[in-house]
Amino acid sequence: MDVVEAIYEEPRASWLPAVLAGLHGLIPESPSGVAYVYDLSGPPEAWRTSYPVVTDGAPAALAEEVYQSFAHAPADFRRTLFGRMKPAATYSETMGTLLTEQHEHGAEAAKRVASYDAVYVNAVDPDGRGVLLAFNLAARHRLVPKQRARFAMIAAHVAAARRLVASGAEEPGAIFAPSGKVAHVERGHESALESLRERVIRLERARSSRADPDELLTSWRALVAGTYTLVGRVESDGRRYVIAYENPPGVRDPRGLAPMEAAVAGWTIRGHSQKLIGYELGVSVGTVGGLLARVYQKLRVRSRVGLIERLAPPEHLTRMQANEQELLVFSGPRPNVSLDDLASLTPAEQRVVRALLRGKSSDEIAASLGKSKHTVTHQLGRIFRRLSVSSRAELIARWAKTELVDVS
Repeated sequence: MDVVEAIYEEPRASWLPAVLAGLHGLIPESPSGVAYVYDLSGPPEAWRTSYPVVTDGAPAALAEEVYQSFAHAPADFRRTLFGRMKPAATYSETMGTLLTEQHEHGAEAAKRVASYDAVYVNAVDPDGRGVLLAFNLAARHRLVPKQRARFAMIAAHVAAARRLVASGAEEPGAIFAPSGKVAHVERGHESALESLRERVIRLERARSSRADPDELLTSWRALVAGTYTLVGRVESDGRRYVIAYENPPGVRDPRGLAPMEAAVAGWTIRGHSQKLIGYELGVSVGTVGGLLARVYQKLRVRSRVGLIERLAPPEHLTRMQANEQELLVFSGPRPNVSLDDLASLTPAEQRVVRALLRGKSSDEIAASLGKSKHTVTHQLGRIFRRLSVSSRAELIARWAKTELVDVS
């Protein structure tokens, strides 16, 4: 909890180094860490990162190696990495390989700084802007479920704090005493007072009862009602207050969706579970499910796969004149994979793809083909890399209109 509190307390100039140092303390097996802010706007070739910050004692060349590695990363690698990336995991879990086995420039850079795997925390907004914090490891590693859940919740707070820092938020919507008593409220925020007050009281009770750290972390959601971030402050006279800032998640390309619906859609296509989205927005899982159902209805899709396809960014934008009006004509998303692409796979990999496209799980594919689940998972990793897709959902979406029944 000290780490989470510090996420919101640091001055803007030192915010990212302080967050990186705080999280590094939670991963004692890591000799060094690196962090940068990123923006995934447009095609992968246009994605940008800030110059990385590194932990004290990190190799002198680490920041430059990481920066150049991203700059030289092929578009397909960028798309695959950020498409598969979870809120928290290790690189080897995500990509199925070590850092020393990635694209050529990145692999050589990893070898030079002796980084073979990494624990990462990916604090991303629905609009594709976020912070990546990675902690280098000397050997392959895997997070246990409890660690993954803990880091995912921390990622939600890092994302919220990044928005506060980026917006330069100065004026709070409301200020509360720890008891829940309202000390100040700005005009226009009165309707949120009851939900904010309830959350302040609940959080302070958990804090004063010395609850288990994970229980306290679970109770301290990143937002209240999808809009407000709660930040603790101690005044010069020693009095403590809880301040509520308006800080909704960044959304892009809403396609007629309300802001909360767009946020749920954006996090869903990035692989966040409904439980985690509820934590990120500060609403119940049932509310997330209802919002997602409305998204599906408005966009006329029936699944996450359909949602990914519908919200896929256009490849090109063309301006045209028609009847003295300017029209913006968007191309479709990346074209569907052709049957010729399937021919690049081995016969065994083709059988796995056909089973996957019929909706089979890894367990079902393994049973039908007489293989182990581990073998099928390894084959899927190779298939994704060869076809330049980042997930099952993307593969299904890109092949949705392709006839496969005649492929032997």
